[in-house]
Amino acid sequence: MVGREFTAADVAALAERDHDGVPADVLAGAPVGGDAVPSLRGGVEAALVRLRGHRLVDAPDAPDGSGRETSVFRFSSGLLHEVTYHSMAKRARAERHEHLAAQLGARSPDAAASGEDRTEDRTDNRTQDRTVEASAAMAGHLEHAYRYRTELGITGPRTEALRRSAAHLLVESGTRALARSDLAWADGLLRRALGLARDGEPDRIAATRGLGEVCLATGRTDEGCSLLRDVLTTPAPHTVETAHIVETAHTVETAHARLVLSVVSADLAGGTPGEIAQRTMAVFERAGDELGQARAAVRLAQERQFEGRHEAADLLLSRGLEHARRSGAEPERALALGAMGISLWRGPEPVPGATARARKLLAEHGEQRPTVRLTLNCPLAVLFALGERWQDAHTCLTRVRRLVDGLGYAEGAVVLPLFHATVEALAGDERHALELLDEGIAAAHALRADGLLAALHRESARLLLDADRVDEAVAHLTAATGPDGPGGPDGPDGRGTVSPAPAAPARSDAADLDGLLARIAVTEGRPAAAVALSERAVRHAVGTDSTVVRAIAWLDRSEVVRRTGGAAQARAAAERAVTCFESKGHLPGVRRAATALDALDATPAHTGGGSRPGTAPLPDRTPKGP
Repeated sequence: MVGREFTAADVAALAERDHDGVPADVLAGAPVGGDAVPSLRGGVEAALVRLRGHRLVDAPDAPDGSGRETSVFRFSSGLLHEVTYHSMAKRARAERHEHLAAQLGARSPDAAASGEDRTEDRTDNRTQDRTVEASAAMAGHLEHAYRYRTELGITGPRTEALRRSAAHLLVESGTRALARSDLAWADGLLRRALGLARDGEPDRIAATRGLGEVCLATGRTDEGCSLLRDVLTTPAPHTVETAHIVETAHTVETAHARLVLSVVSADLAGGTPGEIAQRTMAVFERAGDELGQARAAVRLAQERQFEGRHEAADLLLSRGLEHARRSGAEPERALALGAMGISLWRGPEPVPGATARARKLLAEHGEQRPTVRLTLNCPLAVLFALGERWQDAHTCLTRVRRLVDGLGYAEGAVVLPLFHATVEALAGDERHALELLDEGIAAAHALRADGLLAALHRESARLLLDADRVDEAVAHLTAATGPDGPGGPDGPDGRGTVSPAPAAPARSDAADLDGLLARIAVTEGRPAAAVALSERAVRHAVGTDSTVVRAIAWLDRSEVVRRTGGAAQARAAAERAVTCFESKGHLPGVRRAATALDALDATPAHTGGGSRPGTAPLPDRTPKGP
């Protein structure tokens, strides 16, 4: 009943009342009265000693006379435990499960508290773990009590109350399991909650939304989307007594479902993540929902990142991190910190300071949180690579690989290859980088992760262009930009016309895409289109605060105008690329841009390795693997 391990106090508490609610004294051998409970406990302990003598129970923590009620006993075998349990009448099992749930609630009142403030000031991760376990244990006992009563045909208000209480606790414990990134446990708890909660009950909507999030996180995209759509189409429960509270809770649940769904499909959610975050933030603020505010702030920050506004994104991410901390949700904390890492990589802060800050964030938030370690080690690996610290970069990637294997987040199969490929490309191993990107593309297709898929295709196209594999690069850009292909149906053609970038990509993406299209156009003999596209790429790039985006756009521009006969313009663009890379501390980029300048400045007197006039030669720091 309690489990294979138990204490004398557990058994005594169960024996206090029989199924009719009358105090029991069989074990105690004493009359009912004020001394019944102490006497009962003594009788239980004596009985357990006799059972131990028959080797039916063991006592690994044998009584020592100083705290006998806490001494641990256990059945000598799992089979004996099962036989003992099933020898009891179903009604007795139901009554005792209900009584055990009440005992757990009395011992751990926080386990049954709903909507408690679980900030770090009040609890640590170990306390949260105990709270989840206690809440799940209470739910399990109530669930057993309900099911045994229904099997016996015992209906009525008491049975319904058991069902509702069990469903509520399963939702609560499943939500907490999800908040600590325990996806497998959250899945089981929330599915059990759905089996108990009825249509029109608030707990059914909460369980449906939570399970939908678990399914998306574990790669079951179709099931997850279906569950979240159910939340959006389910009307709010109607109860006269608590109409306002229920309506507010339903509004919050649908806001969460819509925001999570928007990351998978803007069509299903009715808007992009940034648009939905803007609309739902007010809902979460009115409800005081810390988790919702954390999610909305991060999605708004990511929209700023797509626009290349990393300093503005950082302010929103700091806000999101604080809300995530208050909510006690590890995935949202990890999401905010991982996005901070992206801005440290792509934004204006120089590599040494950005690396130091990323390591500080990891030390502050990652010790007990594997999901945080996963999301922060990815951009930290790239930051190490930008500083040509190859061994440190690969150490980070090794950590990430172990975490991806252990946590069960399906998106890790996309994210790890993308970051690993970035490191390998910076180290000069383009072949390995392309293999990793192909791996990521396959995983992104399976997950329907369209945003990541487009980034993977563009990274592949850039590496293929660097290797003069133009047709393959075009194929990747076609996959990234849709069936109309690079540039859209009215894209750059032999007449030198240039159309807006397809689907109005964000500024950083638009700079990258236009730079690639410009390089393709010049290779295909369309110089006017190539020059126009490279100019547009630079305009997009200088509208960002990302020195990395600017440097790459200037380098693309230098290659295009060099191949169209503009040597002076090419030199000026390459010099700007060097300046941007140097200000970031992007050592592989500095080297590549300097090589382009050397090629432009080469003369018969110093062909093959001379440096540009007025500069000292760079030391030989050719990127090498660890």
